[in-house]
Amino acid sequence: MDMKISPVYGDKKKEWLCEVGYTISSNFMHSVYSISYEGVEHLLPLKNKGFFLLPKHQSNYDVVLEGMLLKESIGRYANYIMKDSLPSFLEYLGGIGILKLRDLRSMLQTNDKKELKAALKNAKEKREYVKGQMAHLLRNDEIVVVHAEGARRYHELSHLRQRKPSANLFKLLQVQEKSGRNVPFVPLDIYYEDIGRLGSKISLKVGEPIITHSLESLITHLSRHITLFRE
Repeated sequence: MDMKISPVYGDKKKEWLCEVGYTISSNFMHSVYSISYEGVEHLLPLKNKGFFLLPKHQSNYDVVLEGMLLKESIGRYANYIMKDSLPSFLEYLGGIGILKLRDLRSMLQTNDKKELKAALKNAKEKREYVKGQMAHLLRNDEIVVVHAEGARRYHELSHLRQRKPSANLFKLLQVQEKSGRNVPFVPLDIYYEDIGRLGSKISLKVGEPIITHSLESLITHLSRHITLFRE
């Protein structure tokens, strides 16, 4: 009889590298922009707990700012879901690579259906592995940061009921079920006054956490707390 082997989830994140990265990036960002935090009181009860942080993705600076917020408010480093095509060394700073199926199709230079089918199968298996890894992290009281809509859209609205963000949020609910915990979902609203102007304002506003198993209630909650999200 075949026995199903449980996957082993490794954690490549190095705290000392995160500390170095934080020191360099925070010094730079605080010297270039006027950065403020609001709603930090929502994070304090979660200081030693696992949760999802769900920001609106607008800029490459997002991850740096999210890391600064968490470090400066509750003294913690997070794990970040990122594109698999990004440099692998980012895994030592908490990055977790996930391959998007549409990116896989463009990367594969083949018309062989069998080869394409095998590649798609491997990509789906890796995505399931990443879902298991996220559940593992949450069970161990880690923070997981996810940009639900996937693509960067600076100062643009994102509608959460569209197929892609809705599907991504549903997957996070599946991860919650896999973790066996009631995981808080924490909205994060990032406002850039003018990212191209030195000294301009950047504000990060933490919304009220929600614990839910309903996609409808999660979408409604995020759209209420994040300016550029709509249902």
